[in-house]
Amino acid sequence: MEPTIGRVVWYRSKHGELIVPAIITATPESLTDVDRGHVPELAEGTVHLVILHPTGVYPEQGVPQFEGKPDEQEAGSWMWPVIQKPSELTS
Repeated sequence: MEPTIGRVVWYRSKHGELIVPAIITATPESLTDVDRGHVPELAEGTVHLVILHPTGVYPEQGVPQFEGKPDEQEAGSWMWPVIQKPSELTS
């Protein structure tokens, strides 16, 4: 999938102790010449996020995508949410 503005992703905190939802606010492709004067540059494969943390909402800039297994997600990275089928859930 291609990251686009407004998509909800999972973000692992910088210390790795918590995975929380986040919203993509900018991608390298979404930044225009006007934005570049006000928004930090993005390297390919990174995005700007708004993190929805239990203690508040805050921005993270230049966050890399993690593409491995969810239980191995690196601290300070984002990944697409994993959707489980009801039959895969444990009670």
